[in-house]
Amino acid sequence: MIVPPTSPSPGAPAPSSATTGGTSGASGVDGGQFMLILLAQLRNQNPLEPMDNNEMMSQLTQLNSLQQLQKMNASLELLVGLAASGEGGGAE
Repeated sequence: MIVPPTSPSPGAPAPSSATTGGTSGASGVDGGQFMLILLAQLRNQNPLEPMDNNEMMSQLTQLNSLQQLQKMNASLELLVGLAASGEGGGAE
C-alpha cells in the first residue's frame, strides 16, 4: 500500500527515518519502525475510507514472518560459524 505524503498536524512530532522510509542497515525495517509506520498510517488515514482490516492483518502477518526469518537467518549464521571453526581441528 502506498501512503501519500501528508502535512504534519500542529504539535505532531517531526518525522523520523522510520516514517520517511529510512532503513536500518542491511536488515531493513525492524518491528519498532514498522509499528511507527503503521501508527502513522492509522493517524493519517481518511476517516471516510479507513484501512481495510484484511490489509492490516496482512501487514502484521508479513512483519511476523520477517521476524521469524531474521531469527532463522541468525541461527543459520551461528551454525555456519560453528561448522567453520570445527573444520580446522578435525580428527585425522
